[in-house]
Amino acid sequence: MKEYPFFVPYDHEHLAATLTVPDEDPQAVVLLLAGTGAPRSHRFQLWTRTARALADRGLASVRVDYRGIGDSAGRVIQPVLGDQRTEQAMTAARFGMQACAVDRLAVIGNCSGGVVGLGVTAQMPEVESAILILPRLVQMSSVGRAALDARKSRWGAIVRRNRVLRKVAHATLKTGRDVASPPVPASFLPALEHARLLFMYSEHDRDPYVGKSRRLLQQMIAKLSPEHRSRVESILIDEGPLSGFESRVVQERVISEVVRWTILSLGLNGDRHQGEQGVDSVEAAAFPPR
Repeated sequence: MKEYPFFVPYDHEHLAATLTVPDEDPQAVVLLLAGTGAPRSHRFQLWTRTARALADRGLASVRVDYRGIGDSAGRVIQPVLGDQRTEQAMTAARFGMQACAVDRLAVIGNCSGGVVGLGVTAQMPEVESAILILPRLVQMSSVGRAALDARKSRWGAIVRRNRVLRKVAHATLKTGRDVASPPVPASFLPALEHARLLFMYSEHDRDPYVGKSRRLLQQMIAKLSPEHRSRVESILIDEGPLSGFESRVVQERVISEVVRWTILSLGLNGDRHQGEQGVDSVEAAAFPPR
């Protein structure tokens, strides 16, 4: 395995990224996308460790700093969904695919990076599968966003200690219709035209918007045709919370799950270095080679 830090031109500036490649010719490239404000290695070096685990199974990967984050030039123009992170992610992905001389791509995105990853999947026909970890699919109202931000402030600490105030704040976040964030409906069906999607959540994440997102996802899946429905999966892992990846157990479970599912969804044979071990034939049958 080798790792190559690089800068790729973007909009008169440069994005910083790292390309991780296996010792043999890679079978595909995986794009790793962090959430808002996180560097390309992600918290606790999660994407770095994931990239190396993927390389052990014959997959190259690219992890990228968004503009204004980490080592990338420029500034964050709009630090919410709706900015240009999808274009930035596609720029890094195309560079990685060209460098590795492959035309197969998978995407793994966390939190807002999951929504960005959904947009990348919709716009790049080379993407064959995408794993979206804890994506907030619903659109936050201004009141709900303010309430959510307040939970992390000094005022939020006071609210958490007061039972009455805590109930009022929780009710504020739970109320309202489950309206999809604008990028989601624009990307969901186009992505399923050519890719498989896995949505990963945990019951241990108590953010009401996670519950809203899970409910909205089920509503969206119910409206799909049987063909499209067969390409989307939602799992609820036992470990958690996924937010922040603060537990070592959660980190190891996420790495294991995303590597396993990426291998299956691409129709590959798993770790080339493990001889007979590879992917179980029953599991592989659920993801026939395309």
